[in-house]
Amino acid sequence: MSRSLRPLTTFISPQEMSSLSYVPVEPYSADSDWRYRAEGGANIVISMPHQGRVLRFPKTAHAEPIQVARLRRLADYRNFVIAPLLGELGGSPWQVVRLSEEDRRRLATDIEPSRPPRRRGNAINPGGLALKMDDCAVFPSPAAPLAPPTAPPHVFSVEIKAKQGFLCADDDLGVCSFCMKQYLKLKRGTVQQVSGYCPLDLFSGEFDRFDRALRSLLDSPQNNLRVFLDGEFVYGAGARGDRDQLLDAVAEVMAERRPPQADRLLKLWTRLMFTVLCTNDSQSVLQEEEEDEESCRPAGCCVPGAGLPPRSFLGRVLRGQRLAAAGPTQTSQLLDQMTAAEPNRVEEAFRTPFSDPLWTRVVADADIEPVDALEALQRYSIGATMRDASLMITMRRASDGEVDAGLRQVTDSAGHRWVVLCRLMDLDPKHVRRVSRQRLKKEKSKELYLRARHPRGEANRGVPIPCSVSDEGIDHLLAVSGSPM
Repeated sequence: MSRSLRPLTTFISPQEMSSLSYVPVEPYSADSDWRYRAEGGANIVISMPHQGRVLRFPKTAHAEPIQVARLRRLADYRNFVIAPLLGELGGSPWQVVRLSEEDRRRLATDIEPSRPPRRRGNAINPGGLALKMDDCAVFPSPAAPLAPPTAPPHVFSVEIKAKQGFLCADDDLGVCSFCMKQYLKLKRGTVQQVSGYCPLDLFSGEFDRFDRALRSLLDSPQNNLRVFLDGEFVYGAGARGDRDQLLDAVAEVMAERRPPQADRLLKLWTRLMFTVLCTNDSQSVLQEEEEDEESCRPAGCCVPGAGLPPRSFLGRVLRGQRLAAAGPTQTSQLLDQMTAAEPNRVEEAFRTPFSDPLWTRVVADADIEPVDALEALQRYSIGATMRDASLMITMRRASDGEVDAGLRQVTDSAGHRWVVLCRLMDLDPKHVRRVSRQRLKKEKSKELYLRARHPRGEANRGVPIPCSVSDEGIDHLLAVSGSPM
């Protein structure tokens, strides 16, 4: 069954379904300045720069009550489960909204020329239903008024699909999931070479390793890095710009004359990014320091870092990811045991509204041991969402005399002040029953990693090749989409 046709009623309770016709969806007046932003197989994203919001429209043609229930479930998951893990950095609540039929038709007509030809077979859903959320590529409120003829400052946004920033219980080779999965992607032809990026570098809390992570992402963005300038996609897989154009954009935003060598410019940028992502609110200036070569991890090793401040943005993300510290193997075994003992309890829990204490208490108790097997499964599900989420870092130079308007400000190593926002995107809930698929993918990745790093005749560190799934079988496995919650 294709992804678009998979039944969405699976995780919608009968009570939710029966009440939908009596609960109104908020009507929404669209912005005539709307812009096509992006789309995938399931959704179209429209930005509204004047409002600092985006609308994410499902493209499916399912019956409207099912679509409303699914969107509400996504919004509740983000608002009641994920946002509390991020604290004040969570941003505005998500809302389910509806365009009028007139606005929906006009929007569909306006954006059609901007859509990729291969995506035009599916349009915005007939009901005009959407999730309204912060636009992470711009600021939700305008900058302080600037006296003419000063131009508004450029807005620079970086999207990073950071992946898992720690070694979980399954990582017995001392190699993280991302680095092992590169060999699976290489085998399947989805990448041309193994990336030098390691998530443990990004989450290390050490500048030299953080710098190495960002430079590796620039060298091989894959689907892990996208850069926007004033809301326009300028660098990453599928972008028209190349690395030189990216450096020109960075130089323009940072008001730096482009040096003959790009290294100094990149170092200014990565230091700013480190300050934004890896320091507390009270630590707003990162001074330049002598490079410590010993702090960089050796090539081919995934080494845990010295630690992130818990209130830093990456520190909060890592705290959420660690809810899945048991790894897919242990979690798969636990799921099998619980399903055998209490066949209906897991399914009932994953149908329960995310505003229910059954879910909110898991977040409240995130720093203590789970009380039972069900909570351990819920934790893994939440951690998997945090692992696959995208970081969105948005920043602009602060104007002269601009006062704090409730947004964080940091100062770079050149003394310039920046206004910054950090958000998480792609926060779809993961049903724990996907864990068996994740376990097999990880086993296949480990097998291919061992084959590549330890060819025939070489020792394999005493670790047996673990996966019996054929290459053809893993291709089929990866092609099967998971069930939505």
